Amino acid sequence: MTQFNQLFLLYILIHYRKKDFEELLTYVNKFEDFKVFRVERKEARSSREEEIKSTLASDINRVISEVSNWVQANPFSDNAGRLYELIDEFSEKAKNTNIKSLETS
Repeated sequence: MTQFNQLFLLYILIHYRKKDFEELLTYVNKFEDFKVFRVERKEARSSREEEIKSTLASDINRVISEVSNWVQANPFSDNAGRLYELIDEFSEKAKNTNIKSLETS
């Protein structure tokens, strides 16, 4: 499937209403190239999402570790108690698999 065909299909998909979209999807699914295209796009999207989740979780864990190390080195600081609370809160958020939630953490 050429890039033009892909862009044209994308244009059509964006501008069709749901019913029309479903009919169009039924029609184009008859073509093996389009099925392969959709599978490849889904796999690429899934791969990008996993990479983003991994990066966000890694960043959150790095910050938690740095804050935890600071709190351990400064246990009598006025901020130590609040930082422990934040560490617990963000440790729970880091387990989340929702990208939007991780990005706003």
